[in-house]
Amino acid sequence: MRWKLTEVVDGQRRIVEKPPVIIRVDELLEGVEREPVVEFFGRYAATLARHCAGVLRRYRFVDMAHKIVGVGSVGTRCMILLLESDRGAPLFMRLKEATRSVLEPYAGDAGFDQAGERVVRGQRLVQSTGDILPGWSLYERAGGGTADSYFRQLWDGKGSLEVGEMGPKRLKSYAWHCGAALALAHARGGDAAMIRVSGR
Repeated sequence: MRWKLTEVVDGQRRIVEKPPVIIRVDELLEGVEREPVVEFFGRYAATLARHCAGVLRRYRFVDMAHKIVGVGSVGTRCMILLLESDRGAPLFMRLKEATRSVLEPYAGDAGFDQAGERVVRGQRLVQSTGDILPGWSLYERAGGGTADSYFRQLWDGKGSLEVGEMGPKRLKSYAWHCGAALALAHARGGDAAMIRVSGR
């Protein structure tokens, strides 16, 4: 991370506000009843493999903040959660609201009970190595209505290359590797016998 995500305030660790990327939601947390939140997390834990749910049970909720993410998530609620073990080890989770796929009007319903499940099952399918804690849940709002949501660990370790500064040889190699990664994802999610990565 490029900045320190937490600080200690009155003896308790909390997420550091960094506007406009990270905004604290203290007033929101104060107005939330405990029981619906416990049920919400319980539904999420039920979507995990038993050994993964066992890992999660070692942590308790400490803090939450709103986090601005990419343009693909504009208009949806995206939060980061700080969990902590009994020994003070932190676990950062990302909670995102999931909405209907933009492909549904053309490709039809994917057949899942809710949008969060569609996102998580899709990620599990195409990622050769991924997070062990992705799962989904349904949040029931106090005033009525629901929100499909999904969880995963907060990993902001992303990298990119300056494509505009590449020469033809490096650009060709970069394009090949991007295509290979995309082909692998399609092979895992489609008919692997029909899809393969060609040699250089």
